[in-house]
Amino acid sequence: MQQEAIRLPEFGEVALQLQEAEALISPAEAHGLLSGCVCAGSRISGKSLLEPILGHGAIQAASGREILMALYHISSQQLYEADFTFQLLLPIDEAPLLDRAKALKEWCQGFISGLGWAGVDSEQCQSEDVQNALHHIYEIAKLDVQSLIANDEDEKAFLEVCEYVRLAVMSIYMEFASTQDSQWGSTERGYLH
Repeated sequence: MQQEAIRLPEFGEVALQLQEAEALISPAEAHGLLSGCVCAGSRISGKSLLEPILGHGAIQAASGREILMALYHISSQQLYEADFTFQLLLPIDEAPLLDRAKALKEWCQGFISGLGWAGVDSEQCQSEDVQNALHHIYEIAKLDVQSLIANDEDEKAFLEVCEYVRLAVMSIYMEFASTQDSQWGSTERGYLH
């Protein structure tokens, strides 16, 4: 019997809980930051990991803390399993294209911040493909999304960019974190407190 892949919570649910917790960044940027930390092989403790998202009030923001920990563990497992189930936390497909593009840009900004927060420098990349992937994520993080038009062509391009980012993140994870998998890769080992 095949086990069902674990999935991220809905974007709207995460947005609501982070809003209640007075988070400092958007849900997409928060997930990008957490994913960057996972890719970097981070063993940052829960409190220090959540501080850039929830600020110094991270201890009091229980619902925000819980949803972020869930995002971290789910993303860790999705990347560790290497079965292409890794997802980006973005608004639903029915949301306006401009909102989704802005969220993707924020996701990429968070991802870059997460790598930096965990102490990874792009100079550490040995693979040219991973260097290119990081470069493209940097470029997406700087995009001017205001120029998008909600037509079929832009919609198709947006979906292709999302898929590229998703696959690029999996490649980056394999480059940076696969050597540490044997030490801490399973989310069941409790490497985040």
